[in-house]
Amino acid sequence: MLVDARRGLKVKPQGKLTPVDLLPAPQLRGQGGEHGESPVWKLYLAPLHGAKRYRAQVASDPDFLRIQQERFSSTPEVSFSGLKAAFYHVRLSAFDNDGLEGETSVYDILYYPRGGSAR
Repeated sequence: MLVDARRGLKVKPQGKLTPVDLLPAPQLRGQGGEHGESPVWKLYLAPLHGAKRYRAQVASDPDFLRIQQERFSSTPEVSFSGLKAAFYHVRLSAFDNDGLEGETSVYDILYYPRGGSAR
């Protein structure tokens, strides 16, 4: 079965195979966090209708071959801890009711917690 771009297909043991539209890429709304000895970096995403879970990956390279951390969240807020101050590449996606991962968005962000030093 051919499936068009931006559409997905969940294979089930029985029943008809029906392509569905994938969720669009989540948009980053902002960032924040907690400072101190163990800083927490929070990413705030725009809520997506139909999203049941969000995924965020933080990598030190633009090709995401060196993923530093990956988090999943049932809300459009994702937290990371233990990261050093640096420029990071952040990839965001969302999953629908059937567990299909939608399109991705990528952001280049300088993470600089108070008291940190960028490399």
